[in-house]
Amino acid sequence: MYNINRRKFLGYFGCSCCSLLLPSCSTVPITERKQLSIIPEARINRQAAAAYENFRSKSKLITSGSQLMEIREIGKKMEKAVSSFFEKEGKEDPTQNFSWDYVLVDNDKVINAWCMPGGKIAVYTGLLKITQNTNALSIVMGHEIAHAVASGFETKKLRSSESLKLLNWGFRNTNTFEVSKKGESFFELDVWLGIKDKIKATTKENFYVTIDKKDIKYLTVTLKYDGPISAPIQKGQQVAKIIVSKKDENIQSIPLYATEDLRKVNFFKSLLTSLNYLIWGDV
Repeated sequence: MYNINRRKFLGYFGCSCCSLLLPSCSTVPITERKQLSIIPEARINRQAAAAYENFRSKSKLITSGSQLMEIREIGKKMEKAVSSFFEKEGKEDPTQNFSWDYVLVDNDKVINAWCMPGGKIAVYTGLLKITQNTNALSIVMGHEIAHAVASGFETKKLRSSESLKLLNWGFRNTNTFEVSKKGESFFELDVWLGIKDKIKATTKENFYVTIDKKDIKYLTVTLKYDGPISAPIQKGQQVAKIIVSKKDENIQSIPLYATEDLRKVNFFKSLLTSLNYLIWGDV
């Protein structure tokens, strides 16, 4: 004879009965606890997205700078860690339909961060004055992201422990690489008929890629452009891009922009260079 304990019986019975009245009885990711889903997830995410856009429009946001980049970098690593965690566990990724977004709110009086359903995350500048470093900020953001990834935890302590579990898993199983840093990473490109033979290009933001450690050997970074680039070239003009790939999959395409204006040579120099190329094939 099969005996089921009282707790399991109540869990199954509760879900079965409530299914007659409510849309579904779902399982919380990671802990696999049963919880009642009164409102469909898609509807919750739509409502959260609308509320988030309303919040953005009425708040004073910081739209550039190192602090915002740090928040985005932490967030991107957590996104990858969460998805990789569930893939490894052979479970459906609860964030697969998330539209992740990160904002930095310019308000030193508020020491807070939050994450809405669907992956909408806000961090206040007041919190950054308390955390002061990446590790502390990562813990706070991990705790908040746990609300969206694994809603239904019974206590704050459990939410904290599960967010740290995801964060630690990410640090153990993924690596983050710097592809380009604004103002520090430059790429030299060949120029045709310019007053200089080369021009430097860079990105407008810092770019990082996070990848599973097991896939590092498949990671490739290539510089792609139709060269040599014909002068004249204007400062800020997109002239190339960096392609980050894993096996045959493109992970990121990063635009590169000219760092200076570059004039075209005069008519006689242009004619001489063109003839030299036609005769000798020497650019």
